[in-house]
Amino acid sequence: MYEDRETESIWVTTPEDLPTSTNTRGEALAALKVVQDAPKDAPLRIICSSRRLITDLTVRLSRWEDKGWIGIADAQLLRTLVNHLRQRCAPTILSTPESPQEQQRAQRATDLAAEQLRTGHPNQVPMATNPSFNLSGAKMSSLTQSTAYRGIRLAKRPQNRRGTERRIKDVLKHLVDAGTPNTSEAAIWRSLRNKDLHKKTTDFLWKSLHGTHRIGDFWDNIPGYEDRGRCAICNVLETMEHILVNCKAKGRAEVWTLTKALWKRKKQPWKQPKMEDILASGMGLYPTRGGSKRREHLSRLWRIIIPEVAYLIWKLRCERVIAHAEDDDWQHASRAIT
Repeated sequence: MYEDRETESIWVTTPEDLPTSTNTRGEALAALKVVQDAPKDAPLRIICSSRRLITDLTVRLSRWEDKGWIGIADAQLLRTLVNHLRQRCAPTILSTPESPQEQQRAQRATDLAAEQLRTGHPNQVPMATNPSFNLSGAKMSSLTQSTAYRGIRLAKRPQNRRGTERRIKDVLKHLVDAGTPNTSEAAIWRSLRNKDLHKKTTDFLWKSLHGTHRIGDFWDNIPGYEDRGRCAICNVLETMEHILVNCKAKGRAEVWTLTKALWKRKKQPWKQPKMEDILASGMGLYPTRGGSKRREHLSRLWRIIIPEVAYLIWKLRCERVIAHAEDDDWQHASRAIT
């Protein structure tokens, strides 16, 4: 943020090397700060480094308010900014740089923001609002069933599942160790909705992240069924990681061998996926040589085959353990697995 005393304009900008969402949030925070500090009866011109914030406060605003801000990123911040803008009684202009001089000043503001980001300490911007200038709720005429459902889900605070949190942390740590830092928990959950994934594999990965399959220690609290929690072949606790990565029953190793042969046909290095790789397979983070850049068509292939392979191994296990539970030592034939 840079205040130009000569033109009585406020420059709102953030460093260009930040992600787009961070840039937008930074511009909204800077705009909120100057609106709070400026006299309400003094004309104000806010010059933004991009048109994103301008579009948010003009074109998109009425639509977002009609739906009650349900599902809008940074809704609280933007609603606070709109609240303070509506308290002003003098004109407020939002624009981008319009002349070479303004472009230079915009660049200066960007440099100052980057310098402050590297060397300074962030200041807290108060988020208090005036209730008289708030629009609450959503318009019935604009409300759809899906939007209402999302609003209900957002209003209900979800309970944290310790097992889910532990698995997510394990996946994030594994990705950092594998050379993929700065991956967020939200990115992992979003990857499950990738259009390359079949719904059945999406459900399988979602349940695996939450640990809701009826295996392993699920049976410990059911008297008389404790033995179902152990793998009949390996005689160890039957976790999903054991089923997909370590089990000695016929099917798992054979399927991974076939998968390796398929992947090697793309002349790409192969590394046996760990459980964390399988849970994050929707992100398409296939093994690379020396940290080379990943290619989208290979990422898409990885997103398709790894979840499908994991789901196939799970189905083979279920057929062996459930469908043939009465058949002693029954296992799949190699030809049937292939």
